[in-house]
Amino acid sequence: MHWRTALPIVCSLTFTVGGHVQSEETAETLAPQDQAMQQRLERFRQVEGVMEIIEQEYLSSVDRQRLWSGAFNGMSQALDPHSYYTDQRSTVMYVPGVDQTSRGFGFDWRHDHLAAGLIVRRVIPNSSAHLAGLIPGDLLLAIDEQALIGVAPAIGAERLATSQDSINLEVRHANGATEILQLLRKPLNDSSIVRAEIIDETHGIGYIHISRFLGDQSDTQQSEQTALAQTVTGLAFRTALERLSSEGMSGLILDLRGNGGGSIPAAVEVADCFLSGSEARPQVITRQRGRNVARHKDWFATGSNTLSQDPLVVLIDGGTASAAEVLAGALQDHHRAVIVGTPSIGKDTIQQTYHLENGGALRLTVARFLTPKGTSINGIGILPNITAPMTDLERYQVHRKAWLASQGKAIPAAYTQTNDQQLQRAREALVALIVIKGKTPR
Repeated sequence: MHWRTALPIVCSLTFTVGGHVQSEETAETLAPQDQAMQQRLERFRQVEGVMEIIEQEYLSSVDRQRLWSGAFNGMSQALDPHSYYTDQRSTVMYVPGVDQTSRGFGFDWRHDHLAAGLIVRRVIPNSSAHLAGLIPGDLLLAIDEQALIGVAPAIGAERLATSQDSINLEVRHANGATEILQLLRKPLNDSSIVRAEIIDETHGIGYIHISRFLGDQSDTQQSEQTALAQTVTGLAFRTALERLSSEGMSGLILDLRGNGGGSIPAAVEVADCFLSGSEARPQVITRQRGRNVARHKDWFATGSNTLSQDPLVVLIDGGTASAAEVLAGALQDHHRAVIVGTPSIGKDTIQQTYHLENGGALRLTVARFLTPKGTSINGIGILPNITAPMTDLERYQVHRKAWLASQGKAIPAAYTQTNDQQLQRAREALVALIVIKGKTPR
């Protein structure tokens, strides 16, 4: 007998409880576990009924496995925008954030409801995407002629994740121009520190841009900082911060724009460079909370790792998310930094991937983090102390000018007057803090 035919019969079978046979008419007397089983079978029968109608009446033939995959994905997507199911383990969306040596094209994205598509959030330095000229804010139109506009975020992510190692990516820049870029999948081995230098010697202003937060160090190289920094980003940041301090830094601009997150422990290590608690009274950096108590965790700054008490300004924007928001939120709540820019994206949830027996994978939200004051930023984001807006076109021009310079290309006359107004506002704020605190270049 076919299992679909047998299912209604199974649902109507009597159950034996304590040696006695009971019929459907006395279902209310069933043991709780038997009632739960009967309810599951009834729900399963209803799903099968819907599938049979679709198979018989839908406009064209439908693969039943596709229907089941759609049902699983529908269940997960009904929970939140970050949970989803995919029918192949290999298609779980890779976000270049935690693993330094992963292979990828070198960019990640966010879904934009107004554009009905995927927007590039960050581009990893020296990656294939960066070398090809992909710019944060670019709208992804198609990959190898497969549309990325107007499709569900999970479908767009799957098309990107399951693509070949060489792709043709069609994009629309913020200036309206469209372009097809050829990208190659290759190892991503940056340190996550895009730039670290003194940008204003007169006032001793240092600048560090972190593109993502990388987790555990991938090598065994030892240094005097290893005991204080166990992550790639944590170690790279401490090294850069100490170097700038030795070069006469009096204040720092920490740029987290476009930083979509990554390793929370790495963000915690960066925060620990600035927050000075004590063993007796540690300062909370962030709190993680989930439905399962086992997921509860608090991160603290004890003061033993603190490097700098210099004035600090943090730059954020609509591409700042997750672990980057952990860092910005901690520095803001403890009044350790002035936040400049535009509100961050507001993603305070943590996802875990479950690999299933059928070869599929479930990406599920299992916890969220809170700021030190216990605030959830979900859908709100970190709000800057000083608002410094920037249009999409202005942002594109700034990134495009920087990319042309990095590639040794001529800067068109149209870009000669292009300046990073958000960075300029951050410099003004930091100069004011340096003056107020009486700091002078060393």
